[in-house]
Amino acid sequence: MLLIAAAVAAVALLGRGHGLPGCVGPIKRKPLPRGWTVPLPPGTVPTQLVTGAIQQVVGFAPGNFDGVVAFFRVDLARRGYRSFNFDSEFGESEALFRGHGVNGQWRVNTVPGCGGASVVSVAVL
Repeated sequence: MLLIAAAVAAVALLGRGHGLPGCVGPIKRKPLPRGWTVPLPPGTVPTQLVTGAIQQVVGFAPGNFDGVVAFFRVDLARRGYRSFNFDSEFGESEALFRGHGVNGQWRVNTVPGCGGASVVSVAVL
């Protein structure tokens, strides 16, 4: 949760680019952790990583909130990951998932004032 808040705050502080709308502001791409296998929405730019027993990727995905949530609810399932324990409230949607030998959680948040991008967070054990 803390990383998501930091990513949203970074909108005003980081560099621009990587095919995301200008309202995201400038960002700095981070490489995915070694061995990362969970699909992310097309065009996602990872900006923060946590590695160790739990790996977490936080970044910006192009597209509106509903479209990014649909990626996780529909496309992830098509790729062999089963999501469950869904929870949605204004500007945030999340679920647990499992598949291909990993268990994890995905979360999508709106970017205030930026309808063309969402913050995504995926954590895996």
